Amino acid sequence: MRRRWNLTDPIVSALLSAVTSVLFSSVAWAGPADSSENLLAVEINQLKVSEGVLVLKDMDGSLWLRAEDLFSWRIRVPDAGGEVFDGRMYFRADDLAGLDYQLDDVSQTLKIVAHPGSLMATGSINLSRPMPRLSSSGVGGFLNYELFGRVTPDTSGESALFELGLFNHWGVGLNTFAFEEGRAGGRGIRLETTLIRDWPEKLSTLRLGDSLTRTASLIGGVTRFAGLQYGTNFSTQPQLITTPLQSVSGETGLPSVAEIYVNNNLIQRHDIPAGGFSITGIPSISGTGEVTVVVRDVLGREQVITQPFYSSPLLLAEGLSDYSFEVGAEREYFASRSADYGRPLASATWRKGVTGHLTAETHGEWTKDHFNLGVGGIWLLPRHGVLGAGLAGSTADGQSGYLSSLTYEYNQQGYSLGMRQQWASRHYAQLGLDAGEMLPASQSSVFGGLSMDKAGSLALAWFRQEKRGETDSEFVTLSYQVRLPRRGTLLCNYLQTLTGDKARAATLAFIFPFGDRSTASYQHRNDLKRDGDADVHYLTLQQSLPAGEGWGYRVQVSDREENEAGLAYQGPFGTYSADILQRSDGMTTQFMARGGLGWLSGKMFSSRVIDESFAMVDVSGRSGVRVYVENQLAGKTDRDGKLLLPQLRAYEENDVRIDHRDLPMDAEIESLRLKITPHFRSGALAGFKVRRLRPALLTLVLDDGSPIPSDARLTKADGNKYYFVGMNGLVYVDDMDDETNLRAEFGGRSCMARVSMPDTNEAQPDLGRQVCKEIGP
Repeated sequence: MRRRWNLTDPIVSALLSAVTSVLFSSVAWAGPADSSENLLAVEINQLKVSEGVLVLKDMDGSLWLRAEDLFSWRIRVPDAGGEVFDGRMYFRADDLAGLDYQLDDVSQTLKIVAHPGSLMATGSINLSRPMPRLSSSGVGGFLNYELFGRVTPDTSGESALFELGLFNHWGVGLNTFAFEEGRAGGRGIRLETTLIRDWPEKLSTLRLGDSLTRTASLIGGVTRFAGLQYGTNFSTQPQLITTPLQSVSGETGLPSVAEIYVNNNLIQRHDIPAGGFSITGIPSISGTGEVTVVVRDVLGREQVITQPFYSSPLLLAEGLSDYSFEVGAEREYFASRSADYGRPLASATWRKGVTGHLTAETHGEWTKDHFNLGVGGIWLLPRHGVLGAGLAGSTADGQSGYLSSLTYEYNQQGYSLGMRQQWASRHYAQLGLDAGEMLPASQSSVFGGLSMDKAGSLALAWFRQEKRGETDSEFVTLSYQVRLPRRGTLLCNYLQTLTGDKARAATLAFIFPFGDRSTASYQHRNDLKRDGDADVHYLTLQQSLPAGEGWGYRVQVSDREENEAGLAYQGPFGTYSADILQRSDGMTTQFMARGGLGWLSGKMFSSRVIDESFAMVDVSGRSGVRVYVENQLAGKTDRDGKLLLPQLRAYEENDVRIDHRDLPMDAEIESLRLKITPHFRSGALAGFKVRRLRPALLTLVLDDGSPIPSDARLTKADGNKYYFVGMNGLVYVDDMDDETNLRAEFGGRSCMARVSMPDTNEAQPDLGRQVCKEIGP
């Protein structure tokens, strides 16, 4: 039976309602599916970012932008509300917060004004310098020596100090020993033997052998020991700033340039895109200061962000740790006996930057005679300095002891002040104290400084030590220094003891520089004691040694028979000096020679003292080439084209360059400058690749004598450098080898010519006709 539909039927009513809803919603909001496609240029904040972008325009006139374009323009998109069309996500421009736009129909340009809050942040711009790439360490060794001789009216003697070092990619081993000979005969003493392994990427170092224990800032004792030490070594990354760094945040509506100033000194300049930005890793000086960031956009508009700070080397950056662990045996009678070791010991130190305002530390040590444990902290008082406190306790021979310390410092441009106070009980024990030795009951110091620009600088310090069973010591010092208007410096120092005989000492000195390395000075010293005054006047003329080779001298005369004269020479293989000293009891003569011997990659060499890292420079066998380190002349290459550079900074980039004027005109070099970053006390190889350019003219002909065509593609058989072929097969090759294979390709054919370069002094010889033998495809 056929059913009749009634409009009042619930099913019919529901169907009509659904259809009506869909139809009316389609009319109210068509969406991107019913839009027209438009190819528009786009400007954001008056800057053109695209010449042509696909933009949809719906029936209501609303514009729809692709999500990928919005992301590329760094415009924030809402979490919901996008529509998919043709497999891509679109967002309606009217739904994008903080965005105004206008469509220029004439130029077909979409002009968008994006407020800074509508743009995604650029992320963090970190000003910290990255760790440089380390130069490869060769296999080698060195032997430093210092020879000293002295002749007095009564005695004469000789002494020598030696240091032996061996290194490879793993690390370096060092051994120092001394020798002394006098009337009683000669003897040799081993000083230290240590194997050192660095891990710069981990900021850590392992030491096996003789070393010194480490302490926290406010607690702990230092002693020599032999054993194992593992801990942090910030010197393996010298560019790392260990103190809390400053950061500045802001936003800009247009691409801009940010200039970062610390105390009005420009340190860096960075480009930043429109939107929010954060600049971190801003280095700071010790004491109070101010970071200023000047943001200048492409229209010349400026905004200035200023932020004050206080920085101290006592603080660690947030999250940064400084630790050291030692285990071994105490070294006794150092420099008197070669191998005298006492009680076993263990020591541990840990410091950590908890926040940018707090650094916590702890230190513990153990020997068979005592145990010691302490804690401490350094607090930043914003813009008011740093305050530190430490507390340690010990047990030794059944007796307990304690130590407490307090420190405060404040540094500001123009003045500084600080104080340190330490209290120790009678039975407090720590490393570094001999049997029966006790720390002073109290040690106090107060210090301050004042800088007065052209008027000079003033420093004042007071120190007091309350000893057990001995006379207390207390003194105050005052110093003043000012630069004189016409080249020169005035120095004044005064010391007053406040206990015992209450002696006083005063010094007045004038220093006048002339030339690059020479100075003349006058000094008046007055020692005021109970038994009378002691005035001494000195006049000194001296010239320091140059960074490279050269002479130095020193002459001093006085009115108390304290006269001296000395001459020194620094050469490529060492430093040598001779001095004559006249005293009231006679004349003394002394001599000194310092230098080094080394071996690196199979070559022996003589050098100045190698007390830092070094490098062997090789200029491809070119002799007499001047080599500079940090723009200071280091020397000239030897007949093998090599020169040793003995004073390089470990784990830092050392700028090394050669003088192009010392190379022949036909020399080709990849670079005149190298960055060398050596390992600690190790040698690196630095090669400047120099080769002679040997140009020549020649005519390439085929087997039948006809020249190769001018459109031929000519290369070396083993390279991809192209050479131009002229009329009648004439070719100019600027880098001929002894035997050069040239390959020519033309018209689907190939040929090969083997050309020999004669040994000639001609700048550009003509090699004549050379046959290019045809080869298969």
